[in-house]
Amino acid sequence: MEKFLLLTRENHIDPFYFKGSYAGAIGQPQFMPSSYRHYAYAFDHSKQKDLQDNSDHVIASVANYLQKNGWQRGKPVAISATVSGDKFTELPKPTRRHLRPTLSAQKLADYGIQADKEIAPDDLALFIDLGSDKYQAKYWLGLNNFYSITRYNPSVNYAMAVFQLSQQVEQRHQPQGK
Repeated sequence: MEKFLLLTRENHIDPFYFKGSYAGAIGQPQFMPSSYRHYAYAFDHSKQKDLQDNSDHVIASVANYLQKNGWQRGKPVAISATVSGDKFTELPKPTRRHLRPTLSAQKLADYGIQADKEIAPDDLALFIDLGSDKYQAKYWLGLNNFYSITRYNPSVNYAMAVFQLSQQVEQRHQPQGK
């Protein structure tokens, strides 16, 4: 409540203006008041950071959040993987508390896991088993940018949905013939 009241005072906003969740998350990106105060960014350099009605501010603020949580521009988010054998089952399953990539390409290979695309030698990965799905790859490697998304919402399924949606958006905006 304190952070919320500070936010409204700093931005000269009526506290009754905001719509939010039962847990206190507000605005389109559903930032908690402390995150709103720390990450909100006025794309047009106005004094008021409006994450309720200004889509430019919302997009810039989410980008700011991701960047401050380790996003690396131009780096991959996730890569599909192929698994041989069943040694991979010995790996701990990702949990909300353990989503940081820690496995090197060599360590993945030791567990019978191979990235479907080359990953940089210094990149670490999180092994993700999404279960059976006849439309999408079953196994994935979440890289640093995947981890950045999980800092916004600590769910592997959420981060994968964001990644896959971004791939669809990118695909639709590619010039014809590419």
